[in-house]
Amino acid sequence: MKIVIQTRVEQSPETVFAGFDQSLFLRLNPPFPPVRLLRFDGCKTGDVVQIKLNFLLFSQVWESHITEDGQHPEEIFFVDEGIRLPFFLKYWKHRHRIVGTETGAIIIDDIEYRAPFGLLTYLLYPVCMPSLPIGGRFTVGCLAKKQNKQQQEKHQKRYIKASTWI
Repeated sequence: MKIVIQTRVEQSPETVFAGFDQSLFLRLNPPFPPVRLLRFDGCKTGDVVQIKLNFLLFSQVWESHITEDGQHPEEIFFVDEGIRLPFFLKYWKHRHRIVGTETGAIIIDDIEYRAPFGLLTYLLYPVCMPSLPIGGRFTVGCLAKKQNKQQQEKHQKRYIKASTWI
């Protein structure tokens, strides 16, 4: 399954990227399941992010490796891929793109995921929208392309409240 979410922000791509740190990661975790950060190296190739998801009766570790990163005049990006995933995921690849615009930047979350069996892949879709789990947990799920302007403004305000770097 593929999900692409775009979030407009009124900051330069460099400013936005500088905010992709451990502090932001911790602020953007959803209330359930509770998450404990075990390791956060950063957003550069070779870095590792490891979290522990607590499902009340059991817990699982989600480990993602940053497999690619780069910077071009109009875009900054990095890619995290799930190496050790929770039971409900078989595959996870999340491309984080920050593309410059005339008035700031667009954060693009381009996510590919698969569950252990096909039906669960489709059942996870509403869970991933509009608030994305991060292996992936680097950005709050914000703006789906098909949302209307009012919904976009509501989600953008929520995003701004969750982030001090905007």
